Amino acid sequence: MVYLKKILGVLLLLHFSFSYCQANISLEVLDVETGKPIPNAKVIAPDNTVVYTNDEGKVYILNNIKHINVSAPTYEELDFDLFETIIKLKPIYKDINEVQINIIDTKPIFQNTLKDYPKLYYSKPSIYSGTIKQKAYMNNLINNLLVADVDIWSVANAYNFKAVNDINSFVQIGLNNIKYYRTKKNDADNFLNTDIQISPKNFMPKLFFNSMLVGLLNDTKDEKIASRLVYENNDIKIFTFEIKSKIIGNGKFIYNKNDRLITYFDIRTKGYEIKTNKSDKNGKEYISVSNNSYIVYDFYKNNNYYVPSLVKIEAGGYILYKGKKIPINIIQEFGLTNFQKTNKTEIKNRIDLDKNITDNIPSNDNNKSNSTLLSEEEMQFINER
Repeated sequence: MVYLKKILGVLLLLHFSFSYCQANISLEVLDVETGKPIPNAKVIAPDNTVVYTNDEGKVYILNNIKHINVSAPTYEELDFDLFETIIKLKPIYKDINEVQINIIDTKPIFQNTLKDYPKLYYSKPSIYSGTIKQKAYMNNLINNLLVADVDIWSVANAYNFKAVNDINSFVQIGLNNIKYYRTKKNDADNFLNTDIQISPKNFMPKLFFNSMLVGLLNDTKDEKIASRLVYENNDIKIFTFEIKSKIIGNGKFIYNKNDRLITYFDIRTKGYEIKTNKSDKNGKEYISVSNNSYIVYDFYKNNNYYVPSLVKIEAGGYILYKGKKIPINIIQEFGLTNFQKTNKTEIKNRIDLDKNITDNIPSNDNNKSNSTLLSEEEMQFINER
């Protein structure tokens, strides 16, 4: 009887997968020169919904969509008619010998962006619906993976430093349909009874670009931000930059010359160690050490307003446990598909910020059907039993 139930379950899953594939197509975005996949390529539909490709450059698109806009940092932005399921983008610049490029200070751009932030980006109450993907590696193997629908309510689309003790007053996250979730915290070979992840109180400040700008300018208070202009056309400038102050970092940003604002920003940092004493649910004590990070902010223009479409946070380091040094890497990605203005002051299924994201999952919420295309590595992890 148990065997028959398993067979029926598999058949139902296959039936759903086939039906779902009929309603969607899998789009692949590649580098035209190398043929390699382009992860986190942005795909915008005519109704201003936004999705991003996964680690393998693939994403689901509704099959009734006939026209899309596709772009990626350092690649051309193009409009496509969906006659084919493979899109190829050309790099708009290649690495140039740094000696040949003059160094300039872009700190004024960051300062002006922060000063005029409410004018440059949409700054009234709004709700974003999208997906959170949270993934952690321990010893270079996936330790836990969560993919879920989320709603994010924001009163001004900015971090309010004056209300740090009442974060829910200016931003709330609603955790909805759990698409995929698997953890190894209860496995016999896992020494910690916990999901390795970034806690809400740690990632909430990084959810907003203005908070990143404040941190960047504070860390470079008495220094220039050494930058190089690596590409320019009629609409945009692309800069790369380096910082060598309290932390060591490098990154790039895209500046829209017409609207005079930053539409894309990323930074990779290292050269520090943040140690935190922790314990799992069984009281087992360990030390978590963070020593590198990578953060991405991406925006797009939605009916004359610039709004966020992607926030990605990676944190790397290691765990110290009984004299052992165990490498860890955590990835948290918010893909914001839809934007709407709102008069609401709260959202449903609001998470408890004192708990980890996975501890906010309702006990009766099972993995449900979804429109997120996992990578082969992620799917293999989900299917392991």
